[in-house]
Amino acid sequence: MNKFTRCLSMTFLGTVLAIPTIASADQWPSRAVTIVVPYPPGSSNDMLGRLLAESYSKKFNQTFLVENRPGASGSVGITEVAKAKADGYTVLVVSNSMVTNLSLPDQVRYDVFRDFEPVSLAGTLPVVMVTNPKVPGKTVQELIKAAKEKPGDYKYGSSGIGSPHQLTSELFQSLTATDFLHVPYKGQSPIITELIAGRLDIGFVTLGPVLQYLQDGTLNAMGMLGDERSSLAPNIPTLGEAGVHGLDFGWWLGVFLPKGTDPSIVDALAKETAYLTKDNKPFQEKLQNVRIAPVGSTPAEFKASLQYEIDTWKKVAKEAGIGK
Repeated sequence: MNKFTRCLSMTFLGTVLAIPTIASADQWPSRAVTIVVPYPPGSSNDMLGRLLAESYSKKFNQTFLVENRPGASGSVGITEVAKAKADGYTVLVVSNSMVTNLSLPDQVRYDVFRDFEPVSLAGTLPVVMVTNPKVPGKTVQELIKAAKEKPGDYKYGSSGIGSPHQLTSELFQSLTATDFLHVPYKGQSPIITELIAGRLDIGFVTLGPVLQYLQDGTLNAMGMLGDERSSLAPNIPTLGEAGVHGLDFGWWLGVFLPKGTDPSIVDALAKETAYLTKDNKPFQEKLQNVRIAPVGSTPAEFKASLQYEIDTWKKVAKEAGIGK
């Protein structure tokens, strides 16, 4: 066999070997797909994952199963998906802790852009700054004044070092020249429990779990994150309205696939996610019922917003001395 025919044979062999890969992408999904949620059952992340699994199953005529892989502020499940095969059969539904975790480089074993394909920013979580009623001040400015008079006396809770709760609180302190004492917990639920009990003074938490306590006066609302009021609690002003600027963002929930997943699979999942969150009224209502604001984006839009957030939170963490 001469060099030319050997080359043709190798080319033919390569084409034959490639056929199953191409076919598997065209036929995706031909078996059950796992949606990894890196948080416990009952979390906002979990609720979104299960709603998507139900809708994906109908759209793609195949089973999508949610598997919870909690631990280390989501890093356990995120890292598991980073190491998964890029065949479209492992999907990650995750919160913005995926990027805030990067403030702890010695503890994180993944890179957002090296290890993942962003699919769609599915929704945002309305986040409110709350206080225990014993804390002086019914407004943000009154709280800031009281905090400046007693630096380090007021305690705030987070779901762990490097979590969105901590970094948001640290950014607030930086913007207002205040100093709170950080108390980390394992998750958001203990923060709310401790706020109600009065063992914590301040916390940034998602609106859904505390809405009833704000309505009955058990906790006080200082203001919402974001650039506009939440439709779930339109009477609560944004922190910007209250005079604290620089917190015009929200906590998000998004969909990812392992890096190297076939573009046609990424595109199919992205289009369905965007349709569900932007144009499907029944699905939007389901999200709103669990206090998730539907968004929807293209992979390119999601990727751009991720880079901005990574840069922002790394700066906040550095200035606060987190991760040193």
